[in-house]
Amino acid sequence: MYGKVTVAQEQRVTAITEAVIQTLLSDSPTPRANARVLLTGPEGEWHVLPSRMVALVLRQLGWDVLQLTPAIPPEDLLTLARTEHGHVAGISCSLPGNLVPAWQSITALRQAGFRVLAGGRAFVAYPGLAQSLGADAGAHDLLQAHEVLLEWVTQPAPGPRPPTLQRRWEGLESTWAATERIVADAGVLAVDIEGVALAGEVLRQDLTLMLTTAVAAALAQRAAILADHFAWYEDLLSVGGVDPGSAPALLRALSRVLPADADDIRDVIAEVVSRPRARQSPA
Repeated sequence: MYGKVTVAQEQRVTAITEAVIQTLLSDSPTPRANARVLLTGPEGEWHVLPSRMVALVLRQLGWDVLQLTPAIPPEDLLTLARTEHGHVAGISCSLPGNLVPAWQSITALRQAGFRVLAGGRAFVAYPGLAQSLGADAGAHDLLQAHEVLLEWVTQPAPGPRPPTLQRRWEGLESTWAATERIVADAGVLAVDIEGVALAGEVLRQDLTLMLTTAVAAALAQRAAILADHFAWYEDLLSVGGVDPGSAPALLRALSRVLPADADDIRDVIAEVVSRPRARQSPA
């Protein structure tokens, strides 16, 4: 059917693409001297095909690429990065709901003495977001990334640097640690009080992504991150024949069960729910 792709079709296309990448990798040029780059993504982002495509292009441009995808936990990334002889890294993030793990990986790389370049849809949609989460620069495309990385490898390593946004994180960490409990409690409220016509694993996944996106928006102090996800989710519900009013209902349910110290998240949720129901454009 036009406009719809089955899981089988998606996996077939992925397999074909993987085979093409493997063929092209066999013909990669010898890396240039001192052109070593570490590539990773946020923990929890399991799609490796985009990162493999990035690695392929950089290898064709003469880079020696250490690719760490699917991503590893930040503490393991810190340990590994400290053993690396390079000092430049790239991180890609596709989903706004994964921006908190992306920030944690950026923090680990900074602590290991790396300069960090951030890209991917979640960063590109919000100018300046990469830097606000601790990256040294953001890149809109691979050619820009290549040019920035080339400049960095000619500079001395920055040395270990402290984490960013730690004070702000102190008010968000308890929510992040209690994600599973918050989602379970909000699911009960959403069904029993808000009357949401969702249940089971679908409801759990939707609430989880809504919550992690809200935490990311609070960390970055950009309500537009949650507003854009909210608008996308409303559209998704409408296409699926579900009342789009379920979107604000889920946010209200989450807000009711947040920890006492989660005022920043409640403020972001309140701002988004109170906005007119029109799609927000990235700043």
